[in-house]
Amino acid sequence: MSKPTGDFLKILEERVKNELQCPACHSRKFKFSNTYLTCESCKTEYGIDVASRICSFSPALTMNKTKNEIMEWWGDLYEQCYAEGDSILSEESLEKDLIDLEDMFNKREHLAYVEMLPLLKVSKGLRVLEIGPGGGGHAALFARHGAHMTSLDITPSRAVSTALKLSHVGDKNGFSCQGDSENLPFADNTFDVVYSNGVLHHTTSTKKAVDEVYRVLKPGGKTVLMLYSRHSAEYWVNIVPRAILNGEIFYLNEENWIGRVTEGKPKFGKVKNPITRVYSAKEIKDLLSSFEMVSLRKGSFHFNNFMIPGLNKFRNWILTKMGLKRHPGCKIVYGEPRFIDTKTELKLGKYIGYGWNIVGEKPFK
Repeated sequence: MSKPTGDFLKILEERVKNELQCPACHSRKFKFSNTYLTCESCKTEYGIDVASRICSFSPALTMNKTKNEIMEWWGDLYEQCYAEGDSILSEESLEKDLIDLEDMFNKREHLAYVEMLPLLKVSKGLRVLEIGPGGGGHAALFARHGAHMTSLDITPSRAVSTALKLSHVGDKNGFSCQGDSENLPFADNTFDVVYSNGVLHHTTSTKKAVDEVYRVLKPGGKTVLMLYSRHSAEYWVNIVPRAILNGEIFYLNEENWIGRVTEGKPKFGKVKNPITRVYSAKEIKDLLSSFEMVSLRKGSFHFNNFMIPGLNKFRNWILTKMGLKRHPGCKIVYGEPRFIDTKTELKLGKYIGYGWNIVGEKPFK
């Protein structure tokens, strides 16, 4: 194997040695140049962007219409939420953002704080894969707590955003790449933890993605996931009524009509969110049947989870009158400071929340 040069290429070389495999033929043998990582077995070339610090494992993605729409939609949302912040990012501003982010996650009883951070605090230097890092806030927080981070996102701009943040935090050796969650470019039994917050229910096949999570985890390794809850206020009193009113519930598949009324609206293009799935507790257990279920906790409810015009503005007005302030920790992950869950909302979230917080363990065989 020829030796790459430069800090990022050294990081990539380490990942080739310890993690990566060709998603086309599953070979572990690669050859480097400054612009391509080439599989020695099937000769597939994967682009290297040294300036952006990413590698792209995406040749097959361009042939799939739905996956192209997924990339376009989440790229649009990246421009809405993260692009401006990334343009002025510094090591000092990121450190402050991550302190605020951890505080926000703590107050919200978020998956990243309740389920994920305890794993990192017990065992330092865990090899962690995040699938769907968004703008990289979660990955950067985990790197700050000593995780050896690898991130993968189907959307190039999101992979670049994550790489930028990982270059400023922790050991500064985090690795970010573009790729497909249903065909991960990583070897079997590689990671101690696979983390994914609200992502795998947006893939063309969540089952394939979960099977890939299982494959790349070491025996005894844990997956920490958030997937959307079917039996929630958001689904029954917001999503379903909206889909009935626009008529799409009557002629689209469930994952498509849910997708089109969730996650926001396009601003820079025309593609709406293609896919969103929701799960009952039984459906979650069936989906993760290969894992030993460690914990299953419901959360994430706000009083604006009802289809009432102006309800979000009214909630914000009420919280302002109560003397509450928008939390700055929301900016790095949601694009702006927001009011976070009240104590009442946290309690109700345990019963009618929109998020399943899941920990599963890959059994030893």
